[in-house]
Amino acid sequence: MRVRDAVLFAIVLLVAPILVVIYNPAYWVILIYAFILNSIVLVFWLVRRHARVTVYICPECKHEFQVSAMRDFLSPHTMHSKRLTCPECGKKNWCSVL
Repeated sequence: MRVRDAVLFAIVLLVAPILVVIYNPAYWVILIYAFILNSIVLVFWLVRRHARVTVYICPECKHEFQVSAMRDFLSPHTMHSKRLTCPECGKKNWCSVL
């Protein structure tokens, strides 16, 4: 999904419930659910994108590798490194971001 498509999707997820609430204020709970759903979709999209464009380097063997979106989301991390197991040497280290 391209950035433009994701932005349009987010706008639709936000604008449609707002129009419903303007038409009938009794449905304000729809707006809350729309914001929650939009936040979840945005987080998953950002994590997927980050996993696709980020490359890590193992400090032991200097092997460069990428990780899946799920591992990228769940692994402990700092601003410039992530605790990962290197697929080449099998050691678990704080791998730097390239």
